Amino acid sequence: MIVDKVYKISAFGSFSDINPSPENMIFLLDNFKEYGLIPSLVSEINIVASVDGSQAPVQKQIQRLALLTSDNSEQIMIGSNRIDYTVTATSDVNFSTDDIEKLNKKINNAFTIIFHQFNKKASRVALNTESLIINLSKEEIENFTSKFANPLTMYQKDLDEWNTHLMVRAEKEIEQSETLNVITNIAKVIYEQQNTDEKVFSEGFVVSLDINTIAENASQRFSPENIEKFTKIASELWNDIITELE
Repeated sequence: MIVDKVYKISAFGSFSDINPSPENMIFLLDNFKEYGLIPSLVSEINIVASVDGSQAPVQKQIQRLALLTSDNSEQIMIGSNRIDYTVTATSDVNFSTDDIEKLNKKINNAFTIIFHQFNKKASRVALNTESLIINLSKEEIENFTSKFANPLTMYQKDLDEWNTHLMVRAEKEIEQSETLNVITNIAKVIYEQQNTDEKVFSEGFVVSLDINTIAENASQRFSPENIEKFTKIASELWNDIITELE
């Protein structure tokens, strides 16, 4: 059984001028109230180096804008160098294709509002997800780990800890041909479930995906329309990987 926990789209760029001014707070409130997202303030930690290099770098906290739902299930964090739209499931759900299409539409609309208002483009975009594979029998757990061939005799048994890291690059057409890093991390975990009045602990797997455009190309080239194309491509890649793991 697949349980989806986190779905996040990120845009990287220069956003330090989207500051928590009264005018910006009013704009965000007016444009996101129908989403159930309320403007708020969050602290961002920046590392600041001394001008002459005579002192060690210091941490500096600055106030940044965020938008939050009342239950924190949806958050938009507007940092100096990135904007994250994060959706966190509050119950055990498996996002359907229709669910993802609706999420992508909502997220893309949010980026469109912000980018158009502040005349922004992004230099990189990314999709990060986290899912759980749960309710497995001991045999199913062993069969799952055996798919990722383990050549060492010592570890060909029930493992107390297990993880794997996979990465490949893929060429996809967005506005132009873009190289994507497609990264999958899978780890064996002990997860907690509430069963009537008691907590039950079981073994399963956490699957974390990171699909992003390469850092080597730092040009500010991703418009809201490009981000929409990326989210469609990345979510399809994510779905292909998760489906194969079921």
